[in-house]
Amino acid sequence: MIKPDLQCENREGLDDETFTYYEDVDDQGYYYEIYAVVDGKRAAIVVWEASVHVDFVTGENIATNITPGSLFPERTSLNWKHLARILVILATTGCEGKYKSREEMDKVFHQWLDSDEGQAWLESDEGQDYWGV
Repeated sequence: MIKPDLQCENREGLDDETFTYYEDVDDQGYYYEIYAVVDGKRAAIVVWEASVHVDFVTGENIATNITPGSLFPERTSLNWKHLARILVILATTGCEGKYKSREEMDKVFHQWLDSDEGQAWLESDEGQDYWGV
């Protein structure tokens, strides 16, 4: 079951059936975080062209096989109808996908940090801000 996260910020004036979400759309593509409660656990459902992930606040993650770029080809952004369709697919399939525990996610992150891409990110302003340097 997927329901709106009633504990997230910016819910003033919204009913209990309304999902809140963050969006970032630019010439590189789109990125959305839908704030939800999935099977009783708070999560962000992360959507971009290549995939959909369910990122739980506990650090667990489910990488689904949903590819919005295939569902909505040639779209440079999504609207609420598209995001709602993804939520229906997730609810119907029970968020099927590759489950990773918090420990596995930490391992993946540290492996990425050791990669050339990760090292470049660490040296970037964003990486410096992340680590509080």
